[in-house]
Amino acid sequence: MPWGYSRKRRGGTTWNINLLNGLVAHWKLDEASGDALDAHGANTLTDVGGVGTGAGVVGTARVTTGSKYFWSADNAALSMGDIDFTIAAWAFPTNHAALNDIVSKYGEASGLREYQLTITTGQARMGAASAGVTLNQVRTLANSIQNNVWYFIVAGYNATLDQLFISLNLESAQTASHAGGAFDGAQRFAIGASFLADGTTPARNFVGSLDSISIWKRLLTPMEKHALYNGGNGLDYSGFTT
Repeated sequence: MPWGYSRKRRGGTTWNINLLNGLVAHWKLDEASGDALDAHGANTLTDVGGVGTGAGVVGTARVTTGSKYFWSADNAALSMGDIDFTIAAWAFPTNHAALNDIVSKYGEASGLREYQLTITTGQARMGAASAGVTLNQVRTLANSIQNNVWYFIVAGYNATLDQLFISLNLESAQTASHAGGAFDGAQRFAIGASFLADGTTPARNFVGSLDSISIWKRLLTPMEKHALYNGGNGLDYSGFTT
């Protein structure tokens, strides 16, 4: 049975799945070239350097290597603050010896640090800075990331528990204490990079392929995460609701 808006389990109880609820943006990343289109909102991202195309989990993916990445100016939709938020992404690193930023609203200077999802040296990390200065992080287990493998990453912040969280392929989430959420500043948003202290020079470019990246201003339920994972096949935006 394909995933849809709701699904009944044994005994007639219904799990509600509405992935459009609280959704800020969804980048399918299946364009042949050019900008990354937002299938849900108004957050189309500008292509820098000619981001490539390759095989993906849901159709095709975009290949970010060297100085190729996507970005947009700061806006309210992509800014957080002390609120629940969730980022889901499919990532296929081909070289994770250095920091490879998947999603970021981050510059390497005080007042520019907001949030950052990255892969490095065998781990995925979710970080946030409540005052724009100190980035706290939660990490997956050591050696949990390899090159040339697709990973489904769900990460974010639970404002009620004051916790950052991150999980791979629906495994139990790793958590770390963190109060205050992500600083709501004016830093640029990017997929496939973050920025140096000037806030505009790209750095920590992701080396590999990225597919189906979504951001919600809420927490996802376990069933919603299962729906997105879809047995390792991913879920197209058309399946976010019936």
